[in-house]
Amino acid sequence: LKWTPMNGNGFKAASYELYLEESETNPMKMLGGTRSNKKECKNLKPNTTYSWSYKGKSSGGQYMPGGGGTFTTGEAGPAKMDVQWSKFDFVPGDEVIFEDGPDIMEENGEFPSRWDLVKGQTEIANVNGENVIMFIDGSPAIIPYIENSKED
Repeated sequence: LKWTPMNGNGFKAASYELYLEESETNPMKMLGGTRSNKKECKNLKPNTTYSWSYKGKSSGGQYMPGGGGTFTTGEAGPAKMDVQWSKFDFVPGDEVIFEDGPDIMEENGEFPSRWDLVKGQTEIANVNGENVIMFIDGSPAIIPYIENSKED
């Protein structure tokens, strides 16, 4: 939300209090205070009309009603993924026999290097800033590419 600073007619706002109302059955609630003439609203419901208002507060503690208005939120965007890896009780040994994960240089949408596709569709994706191997449809299967697979 953004509004014109209250700075005239003998009144200068040092801060503002903002109020938001979802509907008549859900009365106006204070969003909080701010020293600037804008405030970001978070956690709003999609496809919902809100009413908002503000009042200015001078450095001496006097209040003056400001303006406000209404706005309608849009469709909800896709949910943000937060992938949590399973816990495991792996204890590393002295000799590494295989290690792999998506390289930071691998591109989204590409098949992961150093792996062979058995069936299905698999590609590199980015989840919360990290490259991961994403299994796309059905029951895909991949196996690690091992140079001497018959011996290893």
